[in-house]
Amino acid sequence: PISLRSGMTLPLRQSLFRLVLEENRVIHQKDVTGVLNPLEARWFQELGINSCYLAPFRLQGVNAGILFVGSDAKEGFSNPQQVILQQAVQYLGLAVHNQMLLQKIDEQGRELEALNRIGNVVTSSLFDLDKVLDEVGVLVDQMITVEAGAIYLREENGLAVKKSFGTKASRIEPFKVKNIEGICGYVMSRGESVLVRDASQNPHVSSMVKYFEGAKVRSILCVPMMVGGEVIGAIHMWNKRGGSFNVHDNKVMKSVASSLATAIASSRLHQMCQRLTTEESSGCGTP
Repeated sequence: PISLRSGMTLPLRQSLFRLVLEENRVIHQKDVTGVLNPLEARWFQELGINSCYLAPFRLQGVNAGILFVGSDAKEGFSNPQQVILQQAVQYLGLAVHNQMLLQKIDEQGRELEALNRIGNVVTSSLFDLDKVLDEVGVLVDQMITVEAGAIYLREENGLAVKKSFGTKASRIEPFKVKNIEGICGYVMSRGESVLVRDASQNPHVSSMVKYFEGAKVRSILCVPMMVGGEVIGAIHMWNKRGGSFNVHDNKVMKSVASSLATAIASSRLHQMCQRLTTEESSGCGTP
């Protein structure tokens, strides 16, 4: 038997659902025996549906979904019933819109909290770079859940992974790259972030896929870390869970990259000062 469940995908070829979305109109199908889509035909038969009513609901001028109501009555829905269904569609669109707004507010609240915590980590652990990288990786993963992510730093002989995070972080082993290439190389050379919603269509992705051990790369976000106009590293993330990376994710990660770059520069300056102090002390003690 066929059952509807949350998250399932319906094939739209020769479908009533597709017709509703494409033509942006209500369909009142009084006789479903002539339905051409095989899944719909089987579904209607198993559920005892003889007629149905489908209406699109819109959000900001775009079709966002469909209200579907089935009936065992062969004559379909009466005019008063259709009026009620039309009102239900309007309320449904409003309810979905409000839910999306509440979800967005909740997400922004979590992001703001994570950004504040990142700022606190950078400030309190300014001279402990390993601790900063570890905690920032954890906070980024909580803020934008991904399958895998990595923090790269430019070193004398190339690029090195300093921290990996995400549900598949183990696929990204610590390594060094002598020839900086792929998405990360593009970001490092230009100092610009890259947002790839469909990795299969991007020519710069292929060289990075091997680090995923054959796993399918769907979407990518990579942002540079810059200090004084110089790119010192990048934050690279693969496959956002529950969707693709978007412009808002890019904006948030730019803020994270800026804070992290400042922490890295401060840590390196502190190390240099310590080294110079040690050298001077050694020099003063030499007869």
